[in-house]
Amino acid sequence: SLSAIAAGQPVAEEYRIVRPDGSIRWIRDAGYPVRDARGDVYRVAGIAEDITERRQTDQARRESEVKFRAVFENSIDAIGVTRDGRPLFANAAFYRLFGYDGPIDSEGRTVADLFAPSCRQQIVARLQRRLRGEEEPVVYETRCCRKDGSEFDAEVTVAVFYLDDRPHTLAIVRDITERRRTEIALRISERKYRDLVETSSDLVGYIDLEGRITYINRATRELTGYEPEEVLGRPFIDFVRPDDREHLRRHLQNLPGKNLPRRVEAVVVTKTGASIQLRCSFTLLKDDSSRLVGVSGIATDITA
Repeated sequence: SLSAIAAGQPVAEEYRIVRPDGSIRWIRDAGYPVRDARGDVYRVAGIAEDITERRQTDQARRESEVKFRAVFENSIDAIGVTRDGRPLFANAAFYRLFGYDGPIDSEGRTVADLFAPSCRQQIVARLQRRLRGEEEPVVYETRCCRKDGSEFDAEVTVAVFYLDDRPHTLAIVRDITERRRTEIALRISERKYRDLVETSSDLVGYIDLEGRITYINRATRELTGYEPEEVLGRPFIDFVRPDDREHLRRHLQNLPGKNLPRRVEAVVVTKTGASIQLRCSFTLLKDDSSRLVGVSGIATDITA
């Protein structure tokens, strides 16, 4: 270093020192040659600066970048960053999802091209509002468009961040086509089940743990004379003949027992005061955590 300064060259070095208390600090030394009237170097001027905090900040940033890169590149979700409506970079999952072999911007595409034509105007308007600082949903569902023009249902999570005082948008895109198909299939299945239950000639109902009726099908109108709205929320035992109430109540309380029969006969009193004999079959109702929440029942009129 001294030889370099003697040759007229400024030098700078960074190194660590150990303080008397044992702490380690980073120091940056900068040395400059000072010349006399003949232009010869006759002394050295220098400055020493404690750059420990800066080094720690740089190290933290590098570690953060490594972690981000690891998450970014290995994520199964498609992640892309855009600026001014144009894609900047994306991970491999993003290229696979949209059917591109490499950078999207190299093909002259914009962010709008990644969405189905029917959604583009809405998405561009939403992006512009978000960049203006207006409130917009962070997560939303839409339809996206692959390079080959095929469309798919997607869930998009968006965040805006600033780099060099310019707004950038980070988007995480998930293909939810299968989820949508499952939801549609479930709705169709539920509709078929509901139609089957509502058109059944047997009584079908749900009872909660307190014995209240939480659902009853339309068959109650034909069998008991009560409209479904008249019995909802009421204790089921109110409609059972007094002589059968204790027997039926005990039967329901013991339903969780594995070896007990789940069928029982009882007499129900109709709205007009008449009695009908029902054969009842019960099934336990449990929630997603396998906790008992009530029972479902099917009752058939066996009145002679």
